[in-house]
Order: sequence, then C-alpha cells, then structure tokens
Amino acid sequence: MKTESHSRIVNAVMAHLFFFATLIALYIISRSDFIVFHLIAELYTIIIAVSMFIIIWNSQRYLQNNYFLIIAIGFLFAAIIDFIHALAYKGMPFLSRYTTNLPTQLWIAARYLQAFTIVIAPIY
Repeated sequence: MKTESHSRIVNAVMAHLFFFATLIALYIISRSDFIVFHLIAELYTIIIAVSMFIIIWNSQRYLQNNYFLIIAIGFLFAAIIDFIHALAYKGMPFLSRYTTNLPTQLWIAARYLQAFTIVIAPIY
C-alpha cells in the first residue's frame, strides 16, 4: 500500500515537472523563433481536434444523439482550416505569395466554424 502511494506521488511530480519543462521550452522557442512557436501551437490544437474527431467517430454507435458527432465533424473541418492557416502564416515557405490577410482570414473562418458548430449542434 505504501509503495503504491509513493509511486502515485512520484508519477504526479514527474508529470508536473514535464509540464513545466515544456512551458519553459515553449517560452524559449517563442523568444528565439516565433514562426516555430506558432507552428507548434497550431499543431497542438490541430492534434487535439483531430483526436477528438477520431474518438467520437469510433464511439458513435454508443451515442444516443448526434450532438457530439456534429461537434467532432465541425472541429475536424476547423482543424483543416487551422492547418492551412499555419502553412499560410507569414514567414512560412508555403503559400508565400499571399499577404498576411490570408492567414488572418483563415483563422477567423476557423473560429466562426467552431462557434457555428457549437451553436447548431444542440438542435440535432
């Protein structure tokens, strides 16, 4: 019993240390190269949205209604728009012929899609 409690404490401490080390690393990256920091931040949100879609899509047979399915599909499309936004960001070698207006408009479009999805999902 004491060993199990000790291992839980060690796991919690290690998780917190990893979290704070990640925050410090992200801060250092943001100060040295903002493009890399921006890409990491965007990829983090994209991975979360795609993971959410995969989990909900594979568990749809257990769902009683389509609320979560609509949320998942909407957030998947928002993640696709966010990915294009990350590629179009100023300083990235992709889509470099466009101005800074394109990534801004893509980011706004993704947020509108998420908001619309959250508003419309309870209807279904």
